Amino acid sequence: MTDRIFFALCLLAAGCTLAAAPELVTVGDAGNPGKKVFFHEVPNPYPRGGVSYPYRIGKNEVSNAEYAEFLNACAAKSDPHRLFDERMKIVRSGKEGAWSYAPRPGSENSGVNFVSRVNAARYCNYLTTGDPAKGAYVIAERPRENGKVHEAIVGYRDLTFPDAARVWYLPDMHEFFKAGWYDGNGNYRELTPETRDETSHYGISGHASGLREHMENKFYAGAPFVLGANDKSSDAASLNTARLWQQPEYEGRAESGFRVAATAPLQFGDRLNRRNNFFFDRSEPAKLRIRNDGPMRNAAFRLELRDFANRPVRSERLNPELKTGVTELTVKLPEKDGYYELLVTPEEPLFNRQSQRIPLAMMYDPADNGADGNFGFTCHVTRRERRFSFEEFDFDLLRRLGVSNVRVDVSYNDIGGSQSVLRRIREAGLNPLAIITSSGINSYDKIAANRAEFPELAAKWEKHGIPADYAWYAEQVYNLVSAHRGIVRDWEFGNEPTYWNCLPEDYAQALKAGYKAAKLADRSAT
Repeated sequence: MTDRIFFALCLLAAGCTLAAAPELVTVGDAGNPGKKVFFHEVPNPYPRGGVSYPYRIGKNEVSNAEYAEFLNACAAKSDPHRLFDERMKIVRSGKEGAWSYAPRPGSENSGVNFVSRVNAARYCNYLTTGDPAKGAYVIAERPRENGKVHEAIVGYRDLTFPDAARVWYLPDMHEFFKAGWYDGNGNYRELTPETRDETSHYGISGHASGLREHMENKFYAGAPFVLGANDKSSDAASLNTARLWQQPEYEGRAESGFRVAATAPLQFGDRLNRRNNFFFDRSEPAKLRIRNDGPMRNAAFRLELRDFANRPVRSERLNPELKTGVTELTVKLPEKDGYYELLVTPEEPLFNRQSQRIPLAMMYDPADNGADGNFGFTCHVTRRERRFSFEEFDFDLLRRLGVSNVRVDVSYNDIGGSQSVLRRIREAGLNPLAIITSSGINSYDKIAANRAEFPELAAKWEKHGIPADYAWYAEQVYNLVSAHRGIVRDWEFGNEPTYWNCLPEDYAQALKAGYKAAKLADRSAT
């Protein structure tokens, strides 16, 4: 039974109406070396393209014809998520409640553009389950740091818990680079304008032409990006992924499209429970989820448990019968607390004798010290919730791990954002250590601008011995600390002064001003 026929049968069984899914190629050579790709002035980048597991990836970018089928299935009655964009090479006809979509003549096989990263994830979900809201991705509206609300992919792709025989997702930069540039013999091709359209070693096309493509992972500071050259780019950096373009995940653009990836015919989930492999209760079982994208069969593999020092704890060879879809196997957990790794080594050639490492932690003995312990943790909570992964921070997990003090950055006036985090930390029974932003005092230009704009503050704070240059800062600190009496006891004035554009003596003046203002606001502040 061919790969595409089997997938079509799975779609029919799930009640899906999608007529055809993108053709896939299989990428093996698990454990291949990566290559350092120097990009965006990063002086020593980590190797790119090394992938320790087999996977599948779209032979081509998702086409207008394929995306039109998706629109007919999901946007015929209405289109609340704006899956369709009038600038696409797809024509919408009919009326609301009975829309119909078709690619423009001659554009059927061209890559679809103006698809946002969020809607590309919806397409992957639909291929997985027949429902654009269920699959590898959770999508929801989330506020950004500027307060604006947009749709976002919450967290990261989940290749463990969907029950489908095959999970579709967006490739990350390593999977994409390997599929397009690795030659299968330890080296990477260097594409030129003359060779950009050649099919890769694994059989994919359009990776250095057509459209730039959405990636699963994010770049510096949590920015989504597209990778690969479009037809208008011919420089070596673009052709060989040394250049990337940041693009908000809720925007579709003319030069950007996407291709899909999918789990291998045999795939092992990397989570043994829904708490990211933390185990607090001895009665909670660990379940290894094995995905079989084919008829019922057996698959042999070795399970080895190792402790924090990489010493073997237990090893066994298994050869279970796997149904189509997901088969769960109970994994015996160690009796003692600590960090462990579960190594899964399949015997199938596609895995190239590579082991999948699954980290897990036994936390049976209670470690909750409340707010009175000495162990602390720096958490960029607002950045995580509003920029990086958009997941709500799990303060309960921190408590159970023995964390008492949460060091977190806070702005002067973001009452609904970073400052609300301080209250949430206290309500969770933990002690917030607030790092007050250095905005407004970390350069002489900003200091001068604030002094000129708020001259009345100089006279007010002169009475407390604070120089005019730091009167504005004293006012911000006073208001911030006053608003958090009884909530925050410990304060830190700015972070990483190494990067401030001022002399050490001026930094000392800022600290003195902040200290005086904080003590006037709350005598118990430290």
